[in-house]
Amino acid sequence: MNDLDRLSQCRQGLLLAELAAWLHDMGKCSDEHIINQSSNKPAEYSFNNKRDYSYLLDSAPTLSILGESITIKELVEEARPRVVDDINKSWLLRALGRCHGAAHVEKEEAEKTGKQLQNDTRLSNVFGFEQTHLSDLSNRLKSLPFSYLTDRALFLPAAEFAFSKAPGETRRPENEITLWDWSSMVAALYKSAVSGALIGFKPDPADLNWRLLSIRFDGFSFFVQNSRLPDLLSRIKLLSQILDEIRQLLEIGYTLGTEVYRDENGSIFVVPGCDKSNCTFDLLTLQGRGKKLIDQILDKSFSVVEGELVPEINIDSKPWWGQDPLHMKKKRQGVRPDDELPPVSNHLKRAISCPKPDWVRSQWAIQEEICTVCGLRPQGPSEKSKERYVCDVCEQRRTDRSKEWATEKLNTTIWIDEVADINGRLALIVGNFDLSKWLSGDLVLTLTVSNPANAQNKTADQVSKNPSFARLRRIWETTQGFWLDVYPTDKAENIQESLVNETVGMAGARLEIRGTIRQRNGTYTPGPYHAYDLVLPKGIKLSVSWDPETDRSTEPKGRFISIDNLIYLVSLAGDKAPPRDKDEREEDYSMRLHRWAVEGLKELIQGTLTIEEATGYGGKAKEWGEIEVDCINIIPNSQYTPAIPILAEPRTFMALVPADKALKTVEEIKAKYEREMGKVRNRLPLHLCIVYAHRRTPLRAILDAGRRMLKQSARPDGWKVVCAARKLADRGDTLPERFSADRAGQFKEWLEILLERDGRKANWLVPAMMGDGQTLDQWYPYVFINGSEPVDRDRRFKAPNPWTGSDGWLVHVADLKTDDLVYFNPATLDFQWLDSAGRRFEISYDGGQRRNLSRRPYLLEELETLEHIWKTLKDHLSKNQIYILRDLIEAKREDWKVKTANPVREDVFWRFCRNALANAQWTKGKKDRREDRLPWESEEKDRKDWLDQWADYAVRGWITDAIEIYLQIMKEEV
Repeated sequence: MNDLDRLSQCRQGLLLAELAAWLHDMGKCSDEHIINQSSNKPAEYSFNNKRDYSYLLDSAPTLSILGESITIKELVEEARPRVVDDINKSWLLRALGRCHGAAHVEKEEAEKTGKQLQNDTRLSNVFGFEQTHLSDLSNRLKSLPFSYLTDRALFLPAAEFAFSKAPGETRRPENEITLWDWSSMVAALYKSAVSGALIGFKPDPADLNWRLLSIRFDGFSFFVQNSRLPDLLSRIKLLSQILDEIRQLLEIGYTLGTEVYRDENGSIFVVPGCDKSNCTFDLLTLQGRGKKLIDQILDKSFSVVEGELVPEINIDSKPWWGQDPLHMKKKRQGVRPDDELPPVSNHLKRAISCPKPDWVRSQWAIQEEICTVCGLRPQGPSEKSKERYVCDVCEQRRTDRSKEWATEKLNTTIWIDEVADINGRLALIVGNFDLSKWLSGDLVLTLTVSNPANAQNKTADQVSKNPSFARLRRIWETTQGFWLDVYPTDKAENIQESLVNETVGMAGARLEIRGTIRQRNGTYTPGPYHAYDLVLPKGIKLSVSWDPETDRSTEPKGRFISIDNLIYLVSLAGDKAPPRDKDEREEDYSMRLHRWAVEGLKELIQGTLTIEEATGYGGKAKEWGEIEVDCINIIPNSQYTPAIPILAEPRTFMALVPADKALKTVEEIKAKYEREMGKVRNRLPLHLCIVYAHRRTPLRAILDAGRRMLKQSARPDGWKVVCAARKLADRGDTLPERFSADRAGQFKEWLEILLERDGRKANWLVPAMMGDGQTLDQWYPYVFINGSEPVDRDRRFKAPNPWTGSDGWLVHVADLKTDDLVYFNPATLDFQWLDSAGRRFEISYDGGQRRNLSRRPYLLEELETLEHIWKTLKDHLSKNQIYILRDLIEAKREDWKVKTANPVREDVFWRFCRNALANAQWTKGKKDRREDRLPWESEEKDRKDWLDQWADYAVRGWITDAIEIYLQIMKEEV
């Protein structure tokens, strides 16, 4: 029997072993466990998390594999690291105990002060952000479908729902690992261990080890090269389906491994270690049916993309054992354990993919124009595809996506024209977390498990958290969860509760247009679910999609569905949108505006209209036929969020939003980032980008601009502490409104750290409390000091500094002093207006700054300054005055070839800018916004200081950028 086929034949036993590992600590999902571990545990209270709920497994099946038999209940009750050395126990039990220990590198000796109250025990994210207290865990556990234990597809989602709300550890600061994270890692290791034993790698449990197997490719390039949104979304979905198929194959088909990481560029699996000292074969030489090797089997999953994507399959060159089998013994002896971490970051660096030359050559047996979507195959061969300038493969992918939208998801959109704002413009928001040094484990060592002030040996070995497998998993789960909260992709369902949905609001409803259709050279109907334009009076073109309605109970006559911003179209006809009433809510005004647009558009859609079909960017639209309109109706329940999620992966986020909502969305993302990652934001930079474009700009150009912006970075070293202050909400200190919801929790006390580098300042607001608002955070907010050991700070410790490659000293943020030099990796914001598709080629970076535009990217904090600049300009100058001031400054910048964005006070250009500002005809502000004052009066500054500050803004180019964003792109009123 072939090796992999043997695993297939033992599938039931392997999946049962995996299930036992998932449940081996299930008693922690209980209210009794919370009470038992609490700081105010009642006297004489007793609870055994291994046995007191094991009765739920009384009817569970027996695991019979490897010549041994053991009940699931026995595995759950007895699996502990201490059984590993008990040779009287079964190998299956000892191996589960070993997997428990191997996954538990994070199980350090936390201080007893970390215990929580029984009625206020909280989970934390991996960066120290705590939310509501835990409750109703026992009912979650007891409601699991234990009678369906062998139905993996049914039981695992239920277990994830329950265990993700339960703690793997209750004590702070180890309460960041959920029971689901913890159990998933143990299950992954255990299933691989048993699989390895079946194929010949069965060492003593203490000698078990594992490897990572990765399937990596350049998924970003695969889907970014698209000119239409349905093509893009269909390719993203296709990649997801491929990875789902591989996961199904390795987790269930051959039960060889478990997926532990996934992003847009592939997946990583835990597989048996097959250490040469205990094994006689190489894992990649295992054969399945037809004697195919693993890489050949996995390669088959990519057949749906043929040669477009070439996966790179890699396996760790040497195995790792996780927690040192002698971990606790060495700890007691004062010796550092030799823990071995899974090298996840090494695999993430691999994302190489290019089409196979032989495959590309084979596609060109016939000579046709190249497909405008994939750029690899010839157009056709079907006439329908040729008419749309695509190959048959890409045409099929496109149709499927549009059909799904028309038949099932009219409460969403996949059309760029519907995302555009009332000026016909949209924005691509791109976000990126730099996780490289977190997933390598380096920055996990900057988080402490105990207060360094109480440690005699102030080193990472004594006070730092260990970068365990469960913690590494929790890191990328936390960042992906962050993006899913911002705007989920198809993998999540809570779109209506997302940040983008709340910020952007709702649009619609849509119109359906019915009538008699005549094609110019025939009688057939439009292509199912394809996009067309209806030519309205005054040359206005309404984008529509043809819905043949063949899958519905209605008479299959078909209809056109509007897929455009109707407000924008009515404004093109010359109608002015009604103003917002003084006390009208924004969402009410938006709905009223859409109703107004629907009625206005009905007047334009009359009689016989020409139907046009786009021929691609730059090409003239082709006249397809005409429609004699019979009726126009509002489609019920067709309101939608005018935004499109593209990616929500651990590192990368992409979404399309209306241009006039982009900055507001970024502000909300920034606030969420400061709340949830504020304690570690010096080590976890968030880079945000906005690509503004007209709705008819090629999607390929917009996405390429976003991809180029992902390369931005910032220098972390050499930031000077200008001011460090401790603030208390109870004392009345002013807390920014965006944190008001956390006033009684982590922001009950906070630290304001003002940092400066090269004339630019970052204001770091650090939550000082845990979620209960009572416990000071001694574990998360640390910062590397640039210099020698700060002996005057008790809360200090030495750890590897990943930016220098050598050891450095960290101190608690509350202990920072004026003039300290620290390593601070700032969050940044960049933007680009694509007034032409070629403008994207100007985006490149040198040392973290834009070439030829050194004022960008901005520090994320400087977004508030840009908003302040614009509000001042629009309140105190007319539109013409604003443009004159901008043109005057920028003309001199170009004439005098001023290259630097760092203002040097009293130099010639700075003095020129100051004089230009001083000579501007500033008026007093609007009475409905402020008191009737000049701008420098409203800021409580005298005119000289105000002009000096604004001259700095002008030299940096911030005034120009504020005008570009708010006046030229968003077209705000002055």
